[in-house]
Amino acid sequence: MSKGILLFALNTELRYTDLAEISAKRIKKHLDLPVTIVVNDLYEDTYGLFDKVLRINDTQIQHRVINDGADSSTKIKWLNFTRCNAYDLSPYDETLVLDVDYLISSSHLSICFELDKDFLIFKDSVDLSNLRNLIEFKTINPFSIKFYWATVFYFKKTRLNQILFSLINYVKDNWSYYCNLYYIKELKFRNDFAFSIAIHLLFNSVASEKFNYIPGKKFFTIDKDYLIKLNETKMEFLISNEVNNSLQPTAVSNLDVHVMNKYSIMRVCYE
Repeated sequence: MSKGILLFALNTELRYTDLAEISAKRIKKHLDLPVTIVVNDLYEDTYGLFDKVLRINDTQIQHRVINDGADSSTKIKWLNFTRCNAYDLSPYDETLVLDVDYLISSSHLSICFELDKDFLIFKDSVDLSNLRNLIEFKTINPFSIKFYWATVFYFKKTRLNQILFSLINYVKDNWSYYCNLYYIKELKFRNDFAFSIAIHLLFNSVASEKFNYIPGKKFFTIDKDYLIKLNETKMEFLISNEVNNSLQPTAVSNLDVHVMNKYSIMRVCYE
């Protein structure tokens, strides 16, 4: 059975393909798996990093504000609707989908291909700051269902997962209704919420034995933090401490981290 990684890199004002190249190099080093990239422009794989380049036409535009630390923010276009089609787009029998700002520094995620599960996603997440209590990443609202990040997930090409992704797309296509049903205040479509709702609807009812969690925890920093150094296994950060308006140095080794400040990744890798 074929196995591989799927990355979505739809360029707007931010060059997600540049981030995907950084990600692919680290995937090759630590996971040694082929990588397929999904793009929306005439991207050329100059460095031969990708097994396949899939071009799509995503015309559903949202806008979002992203931060570069605590004192800088930019409103950009956000092409965020294609991840729901990961099942159909993936050329592999077994697929691991990663955000391009999820930086791999270990072989930990290889375990996804060793477990006999149809679908895997992280159960718990950890903010590297140890300062913030980000309730919004635990449930989709204070009174509702568990929040799952669509940042990292694994799936097999099975009938059950075909149903799951059809359900995710159904949630996307009826987003206003599900926002009302699940008391989601912000009407902007989010994959995390759509996946969380679909998982709740499907796996909590008829297929719970087919669903499991990626072992371990998903570590992250927010976009108000800075990545300042990066090598094959180590990352160094300045973490925003809003209590006393300071930056706290933090370093991790052999740990995969979702680094939400994409601009800081680009600076460290390209400047």
